[in-house]
Amino acid sequence: MRGGIATLKFYRRVDLASTIPKFVKPIEFQTDSQKKYYNLIGENNSQIVLCHGMAGTGKTYISLQKAIEDILKRGNSYSKLCIINPTVDVGKEDALGFLPGTIMDKITLYNESAIWILNQIIGKDQTKKFIDDGKIEFRVINHMRGLNLDHMYIILDEAQNISPLQIKTLLTRIHDSSKLVIQGDLSQCDKYGENYTKSGFYDIWQRLKTIEGVGYMKFSKEDCVRSGIVSKILQTYNYNGDSIELP
Repeated sequence: MRGGIATLKFYRRVDLASTIPKFVKPIEFQTDSQKKYYNLIGENNSQIVLCHGMAGTGKTYISLQKAIEDILKRGNSYSKLCIINPTVDVGKEDALGFLPGTIMDKITLYNESAIWILNQIIGKDQTKKFIDDGKIEFRVINHMRGLNLDHMYIILDEAQNISPLQIKTLLTRIHDSSKLVIQGDLSQCDKYGENYTKSGFYDIWQRLKTIEGVGYMKFSKEDCVRSGIVSKILQTYNYNGDSIELP
């Protein structure tokens, strides 16, 4: 009240999407399924998102893009992006201990594809800065017990290669302030082979069905956006991911 006259303050409504830094490359969807997955991850009522899809559908790119946007958006509650990969070589068991170098050298080796994608989204310099500053961190599923994953945006990739106990350990570490994206392809199950029903990814797909706040996405082989020759090569291997009956 000034001089007996009430004064009103007007606040400009801010579009939070416009607060994303300009160094973040805008997303360009190549399929309708990619856009659907992007929107599903962004839903506030989907604290946990499960995604099944073959290599080349863009599931890792989409999840990292959305994670970076949400973490850098003004007013978000996430302190960092945590990327988790199982340390399973193609056709083998966990092999982290047999690799040379420090624990971080070993973890980085299993996350080279994620780093490459991040370089495309925000550039090499910004990716390195975020990793050095702890804004982006990499973990292995074997070392989750006792961790506190509050206010984190967590992406678990290649989830077909983790056990039910490992995924249970991860789920009991998250908080209401966290977002968890779990993605994999049971047709590429190196750890369990054709016995993919023993995978923690298969188990969790069934176990969370009745829980509110869990979103589900399944890509088909038609969603593969790899180069023409790669798509044809995959077809010669009779990709059976579409025929896998998820619970």
